[in-house]
Amino acid sequence: MKTWIALLRGINVGGRNVLPMKDLRAILEELGLKNVQTYIQSGNCVFDCEDGDALTLSGSIADHIQQKQKFRPQVLVITKDDLLTAIADNPYPAGEDEPKNVHLFFLSEPAVNPELIKLEQVKKPSENFALLGSVFYLHTPEGFNSSKVATKVEKALGVAVTARNLRSANQIAELATK
Repeated sequence: MKTWIALLRGINVGGRNVLPMKDLRAILEELGLKNVQTYIQSGNCVFDCEDGDALTLSGSIADHIQQKQKFRPQVLVITKDDLLTAIADNPYPAGEDEPKNVHLFFLSEPAVNPELIKLEQVKKPSENFALLGSVFYLHTPEGFNSSKVATKVEKALGVAVTARNLRSANQIAELATK
């Protein structure tokens, strides 16, 4: 059995697309997924599945949520190993002292022609970013909410992304490795 992580985007934000975690766990269990666990209300799920691939699982989860909840969130599915590698590859170890200031943006597919120059043009002097494979890392020592880079990542990369701070990524990894 393989351990997977589903990262849902845009649920339980500002009263829109409300999906309690107990309902999300039930939806995943209806799909036959095992050992389903969630972390905080923003749609972080860990589960086991005997067969399948990330794209198929992502589509099945999004379809089932749409049937049950009447909205379709973006769902990105990665393996436990993908998450552990993304955490280990963090190019900003100084940010580990403040894990809420290091952000991992998981790409839905490889960025073919990323326009990183556009991000360079708006970044603060204190900010740093790097695109390593299918993860975009952003270090925001002055805070994520004031970062112009954070608001422009998806457009600059040309692919859908969903972000988690390093603190959340570590907590999800801990669930996945129990």
